[in-house]
Amino acid sequence: MFIKRDATAPTITYSGNAGTYGVADTVSITCMAGDNLSDVATSTCTPVSGDAYTFALGRNTFTASATDGAGNVGSSSVTFTVELAPDGLCELTRQFVRSSTAYDASRPGRHAAADALTANACAGLSKFISRLTPAKKALAISIYNHHVKALVATGWLTPPQAETLTRLADAL
Repeated sequence: MFIKRDATAPTITYSGNAGTYGVADTVSITCMAGDNLSDVATSTCTPVSGDAYTFALGRNTFTASATDGAGNVGSSSVTFTVELAPDGLCELTRQFVRSSTAYDASRPGRHAAADALTANACAGLSKFISRLTPAKKALAISIYNHHVKALVATGWLTPPQAETLTRLADAL
């Protein structure tokens, strides 16, 4: 008579992690729980996915665990960083504007207007913000936030998008 004993914990495998994401990027990390002997009975393994700006700036860590049919528990974690740079904030601004209903593909003239407003909003941020004095940096961010409000008033951004952009700009 043979008795099979499973003393091996299940594995948790994360894949697709780029490690570092800009705020305009998309995070798409899969999670898989597996066990070769007793099969996975329960697992907290879920994908980590979404627009990078929806995660905390800086380091983000997610942990999952799994229990197999024999009661063994395994766990693992995945860590990535969301970075904020002026160019990334400007790219996110462009993405938001271009996804708006006001950015009508059948009316290219409106594209130029929206793109010009976005460029004006980003002009003070993208080139020099790292070299500015604190007072001038605050002024550049204030000007950017003013342009973001104008993009809401003209229908290019929604209020929640504007809130996201100004929150990020204030964190520069």
